[in-house]
Amino acid sequence: MSKAIKIALNLLCLRPDKQTGIEHYARAVLGSVRLPKDFEVTLYCGSDVHADAALGCQGNAGEDRDANGQHPELRGRDNLQVRHWFTGPTYTRILIEMFVLAVSTWRADIVFSINNFGPLFGKPGQRRLVVIHDVWFLSEKYDAGYLSKMLFVFLITLSKWRNHHFFTPTQYSRDEIVRTLGIPKSRISITPLCLLNGPTRISDWDDGYFLLVGSSRKNKNIDRGLQGYLEYFRMGGTCRLVVIGVYDESFSEHMQTLVSQYECDTVLFEGYVEQERKWQLLKRCRGLLFPSLYEGYGIPVIEALALAKPALVSAGTSCEEVLNDLGVVVNGLDVSSIATGCRRLETFDKSSIISRFAEIQERILRCDVSQEILEREIVSGQS
Repeated sequence: MSKAIKIALNLLCLRPDKQTGIEHYARAVLGSVRLPKDFEVTLYCGSDVHADAALGCQGNAGEDRDANGQHPELRGRDNLQVRHWFTGPTYTRILIEMFVLAVSTWRADIVFSINNFGPLFGKPGQRRLVVIHDVWFLSEKYDAGYLSKMLFVFLITLSKWRNHHFFTPTQYSRDEIVRTLGIPKSRISITPLCLLNGPTRISDWDDGYFLLVGSSRKNKNIDRGLQGYLEYFRMGGTCRLVVIGVYDESFSEHMQTLVSQYECDTVLFEGYVEQERKWQLLKRCRGLLFPSLYEGYGIPVIEALALAKPALVSAGTSCEEVLNDLGVVVNGLDVSSIATGCRRLETFDKSSIISRFAEIQERILRCDVSQEILEREIVSGQS
């Protein structure tokens, strides 16, 4: 009788109150992976994370096994072992993932880590797989201090040498990983993100506003995005602006000051909103403003496309790749380019999106493409 394959899933980075690309990847891609029922799977997650929710569980465990003895999805496995760990802030969590967790996963045959860092060592023959969503922390635009950046460079370099295969959501992000880390393309598989749930239908509502989505992080480029809108307003633009996302107090005050300087009364700050409210705002907007300078994928872009809404994105980013030609591409470092882009977005002809909506749905709803790539690499070691 053959020995059962032991798989460890490192999801320690997931946070229950976030809707980032990492959480989305866990629910939409990893949760849909199918593994033979005799595989022993152990999931490691934070102390406040519910495993079923993290994997996008929609129903009862263990339903609908197929004739080959496989579970339909990882999120439905009834023999999934879950271990909750307290990890603390980012730096502490990364060190725990790379060194402490390695002790617990030593005997695993395969270790899969969902966000850039994972155990650095294990028993002889162990395969270690890592998803690298982006390498923003290696960019010259990264907004942390010098010591923080050097620490990330050191740790990601260790990860490069101690892991066997990597996954990333776009061609752009793979090219950046090759360029900055020197990892051969043959060791990197592209696993695009998809929409697990949510509305996917043409929305004809238009309440005459743009929706600006982001956070205080420098790569989100919200400062220039807001200034671009305000210049558009100064040039006579008629669309209002709704701003959502997580912003610290000082950045929020900065945005309010900018709006006051332009004497603009068409900007509404809603701050953080739940996913349901975000969908409502997307349904009724004229278009999405997402001028981020660096993303692994750009979830808001596919959410906008799912409702046949055009988006404004920055050139030379993964968002441009995801958007294709279904919106407006600007120089994200140039406020005047963003302002001009807002005028183009205001009058964007949605017929190009509507005529290709079936193609768009096929692209953004197909989780099986990435699922099959992960399955091949996990089960057979061949991507």
